[in-house]
Formats: sequence, structure tokens, C-alpha cells
Amino acid sequence: MAEAVESVLRLTGEPPVTSWATSDRRAAMRRARSCYDHLAGDLGIAVADHLVEQGLLDEDLGSARVAVDEVGSALGLPLAVAESTRPLVRGCLDWTARRPHVAGRLGAALLQGMLDAGWVARRSEDRSLRITPVGAGRLDQLRL
Repeated sequence: MAEAVESVLRLTGEPPVTSWATSDRRAAMRRARSCYDHLAGDLGIAVADHLVEQGLLDEDLGSARVAVDEVGSALGLPLAVAESTRPLVRGCLDWTARRPHVAGRLGAALLQGMLDAGWVARRSEDRSLRITPVGAGRLDQLRL
């Protein structure tokens, strides 16, 4: 159902920018945001690309090639993956760049791990995330 809703939203396009606040919110949403319970936007895509380049996830983001602990270690981030019937990892098409970011239980753990470690913080206005100075430093070290 979520994929159907996302497909319809992609067809509607973005409304015109009519103020600085709208422009700021749109830029923040493109940079980093939550998509349901996982990381999205440019940051989400960069993390997905990094994990694929490191050989930790399959190129289509359909499965992990290693244990979740190794994914967390590669990022320097403790990850707690919840048990459920959801897939461990799947790709989710990002509406901003039309490329996939990591969804599933691993995607949710990545977002929660970044929030818990203080790499990102939620903005109160919408689903966008602010990359903190701590996060910016760590992401620079990872070259993301």
C-alpha cells in the first residue's frame, strides 16, 4: 500500500515555491529526512551508495551481504535491528533523486542509530532532519 501511495505522490509533482520558508523546507527535505521510519533524501542515498560500494549490501538493495553488526561497524554506529516479519533490507525509491535509499528493518535501524548517536536531529516543522556538527564530522570522515 505504501508503495502505491508513493507512486501516486511522485506523479503529482511539487508545488511552486512561494516563500523563503517553503524553499528552506524543501531544501531540508532533499538533504535528509525520514521516509516512514527510515533515512531518505541525499543523505539516505549517500549511505546506501556507501554500503553498496563497501560490499555490505547488494547493488539493488535487496539483501545484506554481511551481518548487521558489520554494517554498523563500517559506519561506526551501533545498530539495533528490531525483530519482525518486515524484510531486513529493501530499496525504497527516493522521490527527490529517483534513486533508492535503504528501507526495511535495517533502514529503520540506520535512522534510529543516527538519531541516538546525535548525527541527525528531527526538525519540528516536517520530516526533515538536521545534520548536527557531530554528524557532519562523522559523515566527512566516511566521505559521505
